[in-house]
Amino acid sequence: MNPENKEKAQQKLLPYDKYTEIELPHGCVIDIDLSNSVQHTLAQIAGKNTKNTRLTRIYSLSGILRLTDGSPFHGRSAYSSKGVRNNYYYNKNLGQPFRAEDLETEAKTVTVGIIRENDQVQDAVRRRCKDIKSLTDLIQGQADKLNIEIASLEKDKTSLSTQLDFLLSDGNAEDAKLFKDEYKNRMEDINQQIGQLRASLELMTVKGKNLNDDTFDWKSVKRRAEEILDLIQEHDPVALNRAYSQLFETIVLGELDKDGKRPLKFVLRDNGDGPKTKKPGVNLAAESCATHKMAQKEGLEPPTQRLTAACSTN
Repeated sequence: MNPENKEKAQQKLLPYDKYTEIELPHGCVIDIDLSNSVQHTLAQIAGKNTKNTRLTRIYSLSGILRLTDGSPFHGRSAYSSKGVRNNYYYNKNLGQPFRAEDLETEAKTVTVGIIRENDQVQDAVRRRCKDIKSLTDLIQGQADKLNIEIASLEKDKTSLSTQLDFLLSDGNAEDAKLFKDEYKNRMEDINQQIGQLRASLELMTVKGKNLNDDTFDWKSVKRRAEEILDLIQEHDPVALNRAYSQLFETIVLGELDKDGKRPLKFVLRDNGDGPKTKKPGVNLAAESCATHKMAQKEGLEPPTQRLTAACSTN
């Protein structure tokens, strides 16, 4: 029992207000081996029974709804004093519930927009192509600078070797001997610099290749969005949760803005269950009709950078 709220009507409190976590002053109450054995047995029993979704509420955004710090939201429910059940998503770091129905409606709205290829999606495609080209040009510019630096250092090496050859051919053994130590040290330093620059150049080359091999498939995204609407109609919440996880890498609930709203950002997964592609992100910004109980829908983007632009949801 939470001592801070012990004087309040307990039936009206949400679980995180009603109870508080404490550490026991002694060891485990139940033997750990016995506990593990029981958990294993329960897992085996549960695996043979499908969840009755008529009795148990499945939260379709569980696993992908997160705060900006990466911490997850979990689905919970509580009953009002009139016996009305309220479903919500809760994050322990934030300590504030958000109505599950509102958030899930926003996710459906974004999904419909993908299927209809609305102005937001079309604008996102154009901006993404532009962003990839800009990033490719930037990487190429960095690679060109590295090549120039490497060429300059190679010239320095040639110059040093020429000086040493001149001293040796001139027959000035004493000067040549004195120069050899300087020659060796400077050559080691130059070779080390060239090695570092070539490693950076190789990294730039890989980044450029990854951008050129852009595998983001908008048709695949649209197909996965259509599957979600089908599952909503079929009332299969377990499959719906899995489908949302294949469409969105994450849904991010942002920081509170000056109007008391929190933006929602939908980050697309580019290849469903496949590996993530590190490409510039695209944000489909949207107008909001949010209330203090509801997060503002901010946008839709593939991973990984966040770009902001304003446009209408209509």
